[in-house]
Amino acid sequence: MKYVIITLLALFITSCSNDNQVTIKNIAQGSVLINFRAKTHLIVPGESTTITEIPNGTFDYSTTFEVPAGLKGQVDGEAASGTLIFEDKSTKINFIYSSMRTDSTYTLGCTKSSTRSLATTTTTSP
Repeated sequence: MKYVIITLLALFITSCSNDNQVTIKNIAQGSVLINFRAKTHLIVPGESTTITEIPNGTFDYSTTFEVPAGLKGQVDGEAASGTLIFEDKSTKINFIYSSMRTDSTYTLGCTKSSTRSLATTTTTSP
């Protein structure tokens, strides 16, 4: 009986494990800081980091970035801040930060992709 309880407990614990993760790659000229779940993650140019052990739920994130001296900074795209949704136990989200320098402006670009399946609804008109 003792072994049955231990086996059932082990199965229960492993079936509740969560593989949600966020991977962030920085190919921008300057460092990028991501504020996610009350922790700041610094990603220097040419590096990447993966955040694991993320429970299911909805979480906000924001990005701060380093602007080279003498330049104005701006963000291209909407992925520099927003909300991440983890509904499944194995949602994977990838961010890629890049930059472009023109005249006196440093532009940070960000793309985001996710394995999260989006439910779509179709409406028909009469």
